[in-house]
Amino acid sequence: MLTKSSNIEAEKAELLGRLEALAEASGDPDLLRASRAVRQYSPGRPAIDDTLALEEVQWLVESGKAKTVNQALTRVAQSIAGYQNIRSVAERLRQKMKNTSGK
Repeated sequence: MLTKSSNIEAEKAELLGRLEALAEASGDPDLLRASRAVRQYSPGRPAIDDTLALEEVQWLVESGKAKTVNQALTRVAQSIAGYQNIRSVAERLRQKMKNTSGK
C-alpha cells in the first residue's frame, strides 16, 4: 500500500514527466523554463570536465614536447575543440589552470 507521501511523489514524477515531454515536443520556452524550475536545474551551461586535458597540458610542458604552456594549451585545445573555437577552448583551459594553481 502506498503511503500518502509516496503517492504524492509518484504523482509528482508523473506530472513532471508529462510537463517535460510537452515542453520538448512544443519547444515552448515557458514550458521549458517551468520544467527546469520544478526539477531545480541550474541555469546556464553544464560544467565541462577538463581534468584529462589539463593533465595532458602539464605532461606536454614537463616532458618538453611543448616549449611553453601556451603551446601546450593550443595543442590540447586543437585535439578536443571539435566544433568549438580553438582559442576559446585554450582560454577555458588556461582559466582552469589558473584557478587550480591558486595564482
